Amino acid sequence: MSHPKAIREAILNYVDQGGLIKEALKIFKVSRSSYQRWRNKHLSTGSVASEPRVVEPYKLKDDALISYIEENPDAYISEIATHFNVSTGCVCTALKRLELTRKKKVLRTEKVIKKSDEYSYSY
Repeated sequence: MSHPKAIREAILNYVDQGGLIKEALKIFKVSRSSYQRWRNKHLSTGSVASEPRVVEPYKLKDDALISYIEENPDAYISEIATHFNVSTGCVCTALKRLELTRKKKVLRTEKVIKKSDEYSYSY
């Protein structure tokens, strides 16, 4: 978790007002590399705020997955993963997040047992 913008600015202000870097790091419990990174960012951009996340959080789009399942209700998870070019674990996680169940039962043939005269005894 990153440090809030207020702490970043407080450390930089403390050092700008004549405080020692070593003391500031000890007071605010921050590493030297974090201080240097914030200082370089402040010098280059004028701000120490963290950048907003630009990547999307999920590999699979929810609406695309739902529409695919509606069009192909009999598709196995492996087929869905192949269609979207992701792993089966990714599909399972997305289905769980969307609270969709994919129960596929393998049909088994029951063993036919002939009822013979197993217990009939002739004397």
